[in-house]
Amino acid sequence: MSKPVAGSISLVIASAVMMYGCSKSSLTHSSDDPGNTSGISGSYFTTDRTQSPYYGDSVLYVQGSDRSAYLFSPVNTLGTGKYVAWPSGLTIDEQTGVIDISQSEPGARYNVGFIKAGTADTIYNQVTLAGITYPDGIYFMESEDSVLAPYYNTGSYSIWSSGDKQSSSLSASGGNAVFDENGPTGLTASDQQLNVNTANGSINLKNSIRSGLFGNTPKNGDNKKISIYYRLNDNSKMNLQKTSVVLHYYNTLADVPADLANACLSSQQTLSRSLSHPDSLNAGNITVYATTTTTTTTKSTPTMAPAPTTPRPPQLVIVNTGHH
Repeated sequence: MSKPVAGSISLVIASAVMMYGCSKSSLTHSSDDPGNTSGISGSYFTTDRTQSPYYGDSVLYVQGSDRSAYLFSPVNTLGTGKYVAWPSGLTIDEQTGVIDISQSEPGARYNVGFIKAGTADTIYNQVTLAGITYPDGIYFMESEDSVLAPYYNTGSYSIWSSGDKQSSSLSASGGNAVFDENGPTGLTASDQQLNVNTANGSINLKNSIRSGLFGNTPKNGDNKKISIYYRLNDNSKMNLQKTSVVLHYYNTLADVPADLANACLSSQQTLSRSLSHPDSLNAGNITVYATTTTTTTTKSTPTMAPAPTTPRPPQLVIVNTGHH
């Protein structure tokens, strides 16, 4: 066991430039838009099933234990073209549009687009991969707030808010969630010294460091990716799912690379904005349309498209301010 570190962990809330996973100045120039390599000239949001990918629902649940239960195909036909998705975290077959949830990160909303052959525009819709995720952030070893709670389905609400109180959304579906089961390797997250509460999925970062997450003597810049396997008694019917976190350790805040710090802080703001304004427009110069088709013409009118959550898996930066 590692030497105990004084203090606990608190989430840093700081101002940062908004960095939505799908945009900077436009979708075309976003590093998280795979269409960036395909010469996309414009991106358009629509729920019109004749133009954008549709998977039978806007929230996709794993509803079985065999391989096919983790694969979701578009239920509409869009012709010849290419499927794309952003931000990062969703695995999609560019030829068929099949989403592989077993290889994707849950608990987040993604843009799923289609580039019709002979065009340079992305027509996209949005899907949420049901499940839990955790908020990116920088966490300090200096307060009593040492527990990081999971968020369920795009971060719209926490499964457990303060204390152990379940949110009405999950408790209404039956509760009885199970967290930190054995993965394919036979190891739980706790076996890898990531302290996960088996009843509510919360992560105790302070205890994880104490237990030797980065060994007896953590080194500046250490990092580790760990998967957490769980079951929820919602529409997924207790079928096995997983989410991942990437953990980083630094001695001081000054040691954290600027790009990592900015990404974490920006993600906090994105999540906060999603909680407060789930129907807010995407940031940047993005054209957002709801398209209705008649027998002779296609009309496009402005609409609101919820900004997807930031790229998954989340980055958790733990800073030991006791080292200078």
